Amino acid sequence: MIPFQKKDGSFGSPLETALAANTLMNFDCNLKEAGQAIEYICQTRGNDYPWR
Repeated sequence: MIPFQKKDGSFGSPLETALAANTLMNFDCNLKEAGQAIEYICQTRGNDYPWR
């Protein structure tokens, strides 16, 4: 796990988590951690976001 990533896969707020996941994927590193972050975002989103 990356030092700043929490056990639930987040990096703080959903926005911070999305930005961190995007950065990880852009640099092709830590794809496991990026996947955990994306799972966190999907689990915490409300019904207002139908993009899942």
